[in-house]
Formats: sequence, C-alpha cells, structure tokens
Amino acid sequence: MSVGRRALVVIGAALMSVGAWLLVADSDPLQVAPWVLGPVLLHDAVLAPLVLGAVWLGRRVLPRYAQAPALVALVVGGALTAVAASVLTRAGARPDNPSLLDRNYVAGYLVAMALTLGIAVVAALLNRRRTLSSGRAT
Repeated sequence: MSVGRRALVVIGAALMSVGAWLLVADSDPLQVAPWVLGPVLLHDAVLAPLVLGAVWLGRRVLPRYAQAPALVALVVGGALTAVAASVLTRAGARPDNPSLLDRNYVAGYLVAMALTLGIAVVAALLNRRRTLSSGRAT
C-alpha cells in the first residue's frame, strides 16, 4: 500500500473515531440507532437481494446495450431508496415540532428516481446507436 493510501486510511479512521465519539458523547445512541441502522438493514435484507435478482433477470431479458445502464439505474435507485427510507416513512416526525420533515419527500424521491431512469434510458439508446453504427448489434 502506498504512503498516500496509508495516510488516507489513517485520516479516515481518525475522522470515523471522532464521529463515533461525538455520537456517543452528544446524543442518545438509542435515539440515533434507527436512523443509522434502518437504511443499512433495509439495504442488506431487502434491496440488495431484489437488485441482484433484477440484474440476473435483466441479463437474460434485456439486450446487451441496455444491460449496463439498467444495472447502474438499479444500484442508484437502491441507494436512493435506502437513504430516503427514513424520511419517506416519516420516522422521527413529531406533532409538537412541525419543522421536522416539513417537505414533500415523496415528490423529491420520485423526481430523483425519474431522473435516474431517464438517464439510464438515454444511455441505453446511445449504446444502441453506437452498436448499430459499428455493425455489432446484438
């Protein structure tokens, strides 16, 4: 491992240690646990198996030029869903504080997913055009 990578590992470990210390010292870890563990568990137990199954199916159903854009869209969509799960379910919302979770997070999530899908479709069409122009259509 190069000196630069070692330095990055040391800096990263130091910053994670400071973050862990601040989490324990300045807040109740039981209050923070659902926000930290929820997306991880959702991703590992639900989204990752679904994405892997969809990728397996996509390799058999989609043409070659659409496979990579579809895979990227699935990974990005899974990550967006894992990150957005807490606010989409309104976890932590309190009636006595209306300033918490005061936006239309569902609309924002849907826009982000639509942009992801749109970019994947454009990438697939560009891949198709490139393969057709080179005479290697599959």
